[in-house]
Amino acid sequence: MNQESILRDLMTLPPEAQQMVIDYIAYLRLRYTQVSQKEAETLPDLQDEPFVGLWRDRADMADSEAWVRATRTREWRLDATINHEPGLDANQWGLSL
Repeated sequence: MNQESILRDLMTLPPEAQQMVIDYIAYLRLRYTQVSQKEAETLPDLQDEPFVGLWRDRADMADSEAWVRATRTREWRLDATINHEPGLDANQWGLSL
């Protein structure tokens, strides 16, 4: 069966049946596209990702846990100071608000 005969047969169908054929083709395309994507989806090794080691030369990142802890402490205190929570002084942290 060639494309011309398929198109000719499609055109002989009533409009509702033509729409059913179009919907079925869309369903098949979606189904087989998803299968192809699943087959193609293989995660690369994390070590091969370009962002790995991005900050290896930064001295302040030598101890990443300490850096995160210090950053959170600083930012949370800044947020509390900006929100004028009692007991926190912006000058204490070297901030000028």
